[in-house]
Amino acid sequence: MKSVLRSCLGLTLSGFAAALPVAAQTSINANNYVAVAATGEMIADPTLGLTTTVESNGRTVTLPVGMAYVPAGTFTMGTGTSLHSVYLDAYAIGKFEVTNAEWLEFVEATGRTPPRHWQYGLPPVNKMNHPVLWVSWNDAKAYCDWLNQKTGWNFSLPTEAQWEKAARGPNAYTYPWGNSAGSSYSGGVLTTRFQYNGVAAAYYLANFSILTYTAKTAITLDATTLAIIGSDRTVPTSHVLAISTGGSVSNWNNETNAALADFVGCDEYATLISNGGYTAPVGSYPTGLSGYGCYDMAGNAYEWVNDWYMAAYYTLADATSNPQGPTLAQSDAGTIGAEAGVTGVKIVRGGSWYSTGASGTSVLRTETRTPAGSFHSVGFRIACNFSTTATSSTTASTASSSTGTTATTTSSTTGTSTGTSSTTGTSSATGSATSSGGGGAPSLGFIGLLSAAWVMRRYQQSRRGTRPV
Repeated sequence: MKSVLRSCLGLTLSGFAAALPVAAQTSINANNYVAVAATGEMIADPTLGLTTTVESNGRTVTLPVGMAYVPAGTFTMGTGTSLHSVYLDAYAIGKFEVTNAEWLEFVEATGRTPPRHWQYGLPPVNKMNHPVLWVSWNDAKAYCDWLNQKTGWNFSLPTEAQWEKAARGPNAYTYPWGNSAGSSYSGGVLTTRFQYNGVAAAYYLANFSILTYTAKTAITLDATTLAIIGSDRTVPTSHVLAISTGGSVSNWNNETNAALADFVGCDEYATLISNGGYTAPVGSYPTGLSGYGCYDMAGNAYEWVNDWYMAAYYTLADATSNPQGPTLAQSDAGTIGAEAGVTGVKIVRGGSWYSTGASGTSVLRTETRTPAGSFHSVGFRIACNFSTTATSSTTASTASSSTGTTATTTSSTTGTSTGTSSTTGTSSATGSATSSGGGGAPSLGFIGLLSAAWVMRRYQQSRRGTRPV
């Protein structure tokens, strides 16, 4: 499987070479990579321990490829009464959420059960470069442990403090890019910097005239007219979903009246969930980049962090210097959603394709999940702590990378991107919004070719009962 995929990667490399820095065009080894981000950056095989270097405060720092460097120092954490200053040692954090392609490497190497929406042990076609979903906190920790064994680095889930610093950036923004979401909806077009439920709502309003309610028979009323749903069990989409000029979605999930038709209750939503949700390829929103060079820290997938949930976390003894979060015994029960009143819950941060725009703030911390559970809107990214470094690794020229305010990677593109992303009736069925700015991304045909080659090879091997090469 890997040989076929990488052959395709090598054969088609010339198709997007023009999008890469000149210095990088002759230095890409297709055998080292498993997917391509929407930015055009190659996503490395996580087991190879490829490294790059950054310059920070007059010294050269080596770190794993695909990670952003966050220098040591203090930042402002929390909001309102929890606002406090926190010192963190230097660390690195994934520029992208862990993708299906990277997770497939882990599944094949360890025999771990694939996410529930994968068919025949494979991610959906054309979603190799989307964030992996339906992985528990326990799964994500096992992935980090596996990488540590393979590479010698000290990977982990980010602490809540590490995640928030990387998201807020040097200016302690409310969102990774600033202090407002900046989303708008006009003429059927949603303009946004991140993948939240408004993106899916805009797509269905533009492309589905009706929604169907055959599965959930408890839904009996048109949400707009309050008329009884007819025998065909359909409702006009415009009677179910609405988007405000500021991008907020109405009637996505109506929890106050089970009889009203909402989006979560329709058959189309069930199909969407079975296909892995309305995620976008990682890096699809260049204007959503954080100040330290991380993509999708708002939206796309909620991200597991290492910490148990505690409301007054800022009162802990280590709260102001490299905080590790509460112990299980110190933690509080969840406060919202299905986790309300449930003890022993981990925090997820950043919002998702399913959640509201307000959930994408870098300070919201009340979303929690049980660590053994897996969910349709939760994935993760990894952190790297420098207390342990690789004993042997291969330095790779990065195809492209974004820099924050403190570091510059070798063979990198510039760290600033402009433009916004807009969702219209022409959005792709894979869930990625059309972009009106930024980019350098390969064509969807290239991404599709990689995915199709991978899937076909895996199918052939499953028929023969052989392991991938």
